[in-house]
Amino acid sequence: DENFNTPASAAELEHWNLYSPLWARVSVVAEPGQRTNRCLELRDAEPYDYALAERAFPESRRLKIAFRVQVRKAGVAALDCEVQDRQGQRPLRLHLDGAWLAADLGRQRAEPYAIKPGQWLNIQLALDCATQSYELSVNGSALRKIPFAKPVESVERLVFRTGPWRGAVPS
Repeated sequence: DENFNTPASAAELEHWNLYSPLWARVSVVAEPGQRTNRCLELRDAEPYDYALAERAFPESRRLKIAFRVQVRKAGVAALDCEVQDRQGQRPLRLHLDGAWLAADLGRQRAEPYAIKPGQWLNIQLALDCATQSYELSVNGSALRKIPFAKPVESVERLVFRTGPWRGAVPS
């Protein structure tokens, strides 16, 4: 249960690992249109790098994760949300580009979900390493069970990143 209202800045986030280059900032800001509610913002104007916020949690074989996310302006950048194991294997990736939310199916993608820039999305994930699959719910609409892109025994971190994964080398 994470709350961004208490820390004065991103540097005070206790359980988060942040990568925040000069042109791809991670910061705690007032939620758009709110004065009292604060959120974590990843802002990226860097053509060769990305902003990253990673939240570690206890190793789990079954897990439910819920978060709210908003893409205000994507430009050429996009937001990737991943759950990873201890070696950085990515059994699931959600890709938000400003108009669509897509879920990985290994080398294929599930049917994309249309989104509007500036719209808050309530995302819920239910992961099960025993079945090597997860369920995705966006704003209360459940999408079908989705198989993991990579088999993993357990997961232990949630990652938000504004650019492509450095290990993604086109073949």
